[in-house]
Amino acid sequence: MVDKADALARAVSAAERAVELDPSNARAHYAMGLVHVLRGDFEQSAMANEASIALDRNFALAHNNLGNSFLHLGKGREALISSETALRLDPRGPQHCACWTVMGFAHLLLGDVDEALTCFSRSRIANPRLPRAHVGTAISLALSGDVAAARKATTDLLSLVPHYRLSQTIDACLPTSPPLYRQFYEEILRPGAEAAGIPV
Repeated sequence: MVDKADALARAVSAAERAVELDPSNARAHYAMGLVHVLRGDFEQSAMANEASIALDRNFALAHNNLGNSFLHLGKGREALISSETALRLDPRGPQHCACWTVMGFAHLLLGDVDEALTCFSRSRIANPRLPRAHVGTAISLALSGDVAAARKATTDLLSLVPHYRLSQTIDACLPTSPPLYRQFYEEILRPGAEAAGIPV
């Protein structure tokens, strides 16, 4: 069985080594940004992805990961801009479903449930096996009052990830989460998940 702490430590070491070997490599900084996401350090993740974009302004993956970092910093508009940029740069790429998902959560953060649902629906169409898109869909439907449809989306989610729990995912509220994200989680994500029947 893989020890998660050990695996993360090795990932940190590898990413740091990559940046050290070639500070001008945009993908090395992007990798560092991904590692910081796993550590729950979204400030550092944002900085790493900004460094990546400074080296390659057309690097769509870095733009979307920056958007995800902004989301977890409670910066909804900045998250939207970054993920929209990623989608514009690579509209047919294999990760465009992830762009729609980040945009969906950003719209939820900004209080626009209808736009969030549109984004999550596009993500599910692009990749029906992306759990985060099903989560966003279920929460958005519950918040809009369509609990039956929300429960159906939750059924789809749990058929993909039977042991899913919101508090054990990237969208959880962490001890390091800033107040804006903590408020978003406590007032929007968790109540929406509970109404949709998503295990929290």
